[in-house]
Amino acid sequence: MTITDEGHKGAQLGGKINEIWREEREDGVVEIWGRGPFDSSEFGQEAARLVSEEFLTGVSIDLAVTEVLTLDPETYEP
Repeated sequence: MTITDEGHKGAQLGGKINEIWREEREDGVVEIWGRGPFDSSEFGQEAARLVSEEFLTGVSIDLAVTEVLTLDPETYEP
């Protein structure tokens, strides 16, 4: 399935996230970063074009949660 029904109704698959990490800025704000490839489909390539030409500058994702783990907010340990 490449088009969602709930949440972001009608959202299409445009790529995947292979890597996620945290970076703490000097002001104490923790940013969440991620990276991964765009899909080779027509929709994925159009999304890649819109990002590279800076028409899309934010992130909106539909996640299929398969595991949940509560972490200590100070140490990020379980």
